[in-house]
Amino acid sequence: MPSAVDDLATVEQEVGARDVWLQSKYARLVKELRAARRGDNTSKALVFSQYTTTVTWLREKLTMDGFGCRSLDGTMSRILLLEYITFNS
Repeated sequence: MPSAVDDLATVEQEVGARDVWLQSKYARLVKELRAARRGDNTSKALVFSQYTTTVTWLREKLTMDGFGCRSLDGTMSRILLLEYITFNS
């Protein structure tokens, strides 16, 4: 029977693997965004995620890397969404 220490090691491995996966996906996203910016520095991109935690994580990381970010989610009122979209046009 596995001990609590074994279980903790498994969780740490899974979290580490998830972090590596997220970082590699993020690195690819930044590469694509920078390529788009080189082609047209006024270009914009939409990044979709089903998970608000992912959107929050991305917004923080992208902001730290010099990208302007805005996020929209299902909790926003229709009026706020329209104002937000109009402001970004």
